[in-house]
Amino acid sequence: MSSATTKESLFFTNKGYYLQLQIQTDLENLFETLRPYLAKLEVVHKKLKRNIMAAQDCYQGPADSKQSPAPKIQIEDFVFILANIMTWQNS
Repeated sequence: MSSATTKESLFFTNKGYYLQLQIQTDLENLFETLRPYLAKLEVVHKKLKRNIMAAQDCYQGPADSKQSPAPKIQIEDFVFILANIMTWQNS
């Protein structure tokens, strides 16, 4: 199952490859084996970042259209504050 935002599975997103069970017994060549994996992982992360940015851009327009402009408030204007204000008293 893939994410709607990244268009990739969570496993692939975190690891950079699709799940395949392999056993590596040759530890001396392990780093050389990992070198292409690490390079591919960097490419995958760049692709995922582009997909996330595209999804954010897709949602940004509708979200911005629902926002009203900030009111013009000047010094000495009276305003109403809608907030929970807590006060503490020294005992």
